[in-house]
Amino acid sequence: MTRLKSVLFISAAIVLLGVNPSRSKEPDWTPTEGEIWALEEQYMAKLSANDLEGLSQLWHEDFIGWPSHSPEPVHRAAAEASLRNLFQSLDIVDCEIRRRAMYCNADLAVAYYTVIFRARMEDGNLRPAAYRITHVWILAGGVWKLVGGMSAEDNNAQ
Repeated sequence: MTRLKSVLFISAAIVLLGVNPSRSKEPDWTPTEGEIWALEEQYMAKLSANDLEGLSQLWHEDFIGWPSHSPEPVHRAAAEASLRNLFQSLDIVDCEIRRRAMYCNADLAVAYYTVIFRARMEDGNLRPAAYRITHVWILAGGVWKLVGGMSAEDNNAQ
């Protein structure tokens, strides 16, 4: 089975079987899970700070993602342009991430979590929002890089 098929199979099993390792306490995490979770926290901190350069340093050169606001998946350049536009009109006031599930092996990790934040919109009003996030990380040259992701609004998380 190819690596991609393995990832898709494991991802489907986690979703369909209801496997939820997020309920485990941090000490039960493997070192790789702890490292990936720290990267996810960095990712959200950089997103909250409108730090496009910091975010792009986490991405693999072949990154492709499917943001909730896009009708199609986008490659790295389009993702950067989308975030640049978003940062002009969005000010994230606070952000909470809730781990849902994770799979890791020697050079691949898949993280599922919910992010809940409040953002100050252009009109000054605060808007709460929640999203389901899936991120796929690969170990490239000894460094974990985000190679894929998907987000969807989660109206049940708030």
